[in-house]
Amino acid sequence: MSWTFQHDWDIDFTDLFCGLGGSTRGLVEAGMRARLVMNHNRVQVNAHEANHPGVEHLCEDIHAFDKRSLPKTRVLWASPICTEISPAGGRKRTYGQTYILGADGKEVRVDEHGNPIQPGFERTRATALDIIAAAEVHRYDAVLCENVIEFFTDWELFDWWLGGFKILGYNHQIVCASSAHLGDDDNEAAPQHRNRGYVVFTREGIPLPDLEVRPRAFCPECGPVEARQVWRNPRRRKMGSWGVQYDYRCPNRQCGYLILDPAVRPIGDVIDWSMPGTRIGDGRPDRKKFTPYAASTRERVAAGLAKHGHDPHVAMLRRNTTAVATTGPVPAVSAQGRHHALIVPNGRKGAVRTTAEPLTTVACKPHHSLVRPAPEVDDCTLRMLSPRELASAQRFPTDYILPDSTQEDQILGIGNAVSVNAARWLGERVKAVLS
Repeated sequence: MSWTFQHDWDIDFTDLFCGLGGSTRGLVEAGMRARLVMNHNRVQVNAHEANHPGVEHLCEDIHAFDKRSLPKTRVLWASPICTEISPAGGRKRTYGQTYILGADGKEVRVDEHGNPIQPGFERTRATALDIIAAAEVHRYDAVLCENVIEFFTDWELFDWWLGGFKILGYNHQIVCASSAHLGDDDNEAAPQHRNRGYVVFTREGIPLPDLEVRPRAFCPECGPVEARQVWRNPRRRKMGSWGVQYDYRCPNRQCGYLILDPAVRPIGDVIDWSMPGTRIGDGRPDRKKFTPYAASTRERVAAGLAKHGHDPHVAMLRRNTTAVATTGPVPAVSAQGRHHALIVPNGRKGAVRTTAEPLTTVACKPHHSLVRPAPEVDDCTLRMLSPRELASAQRFPTDYILPDSTQEDQILGIGNAVSVNAARWLGERVKAVLS
């Protein structure tokens, strides 16, 4: 999908930790002008530059970069590395510990939260402190930050960090939302449940933007409505995830403010149904000899079959796994590898359709069959979602250029990116008060 953007060239921005460019793309769609972007990873910077020519690109260690050398812009977007604040994969943080024993008994270098430092990651260390350092020098009209929910709830210095912006003369607002719930007719939502927190700082004297999340929903008594975000414990700080710390409710009293599920975009919209999978009983693909799928993978597929029957679905091949229908969004895309597997029961070559959908074109030869399946794991096909499909789940446009490198580099950039629709949603609201 393509959009026509109305740009306000007086509102320019700097994007630190730009990565593949979800935040840059979103702010550009909102009508702002990118002036300078920076990231530590050369592969991601090259891909970003291919998508945003004419913007100054720097490949630098942001933590060591002299913030006085940044240009003066009205807006700063910065999404610091979340793994420095949130334990990846559910690992327990151990503060102050610098080494752990690996599976082979050797010491493995870890960060201050007990997370193993990946090759090439240590030099990327840059924190939220860099954001306040840049704001101290340039006094942006607005500063926008995105991070995992744990950044807001678990980081011990979070309140101190907010206080620093207050000293510099900023007001702030925090909003928590899923990427699946941010958008409108002109800003298509991401088909991905990606719970993130966003903090927007605006200089004192600038009106606060309207950051209330009002996703569309259908109330069985009131009809179509704009749902309202309601926190389960109003006495606690409004930070958390949908369905855990907050719900969406109908705004009308007559129905008793019913809890509603917002309208969402299905992941099936971005799946390339022409790409074949591999029959699970035939073993893993691209192997010289027969290699069966791991028992854990088969267990996850079996769990998905028990839940979804003959319908295609996406199995999550990672810890705390689940299986979701292709008629709804998928769980968050990770930078650490592909975990979203498309499962099509019975291994049929054509795209599977249920009796609730229209029939495909009737040809001169019979090729439509009514199947009453009793799915077996071996008869299902499995394939991992492609980098292009995962990029679409982040609401990158289909013509967005991915890194000209390995799939690992592509997925790293996609998983670390800000959902484009979320950045645009924030950018439009900030632009309204800066204009």
